[in-house]
Amino acid sequence: MNINDFAEFENYEGIITDGIFEDVFNMDYVEEIELTEEKKKYIEWLSYFFVAEMQDVLDEINEMDMLEQISVFDFWFKIIQSRDEVEALARTIIYHKTGMPV
Repeated sequence: MNINDFAEFENYEGIITDGIFEDVFNMDYVEEIELTEEKKKYIEWLSYFFVAEMQDVLDEINEMDMLEQISVFDFWFKIIQSRDEVEALARTIIYHKTGMPV
């Protein structure tokens, strides 16, 4: 998968145009991704994190069984290389799981 594949998801536009895509994402992992429908969904959902609109996404993920949830979160934590972004995402997930608004 390449950066152009990410560009099709509207919420990544700012990251790509700001030139920080390579700072945020693990490019080696991105290039290895086989773009299945499932992975497209994970990438689209993650895009909402970067525009601070995670509530609906996390509600939807919360409806999945535990193994599917782990699969989503595992993918997200592998694709993001920025420690600051990983910590912010982890906090968002934890806040949501404990019932706090995100």
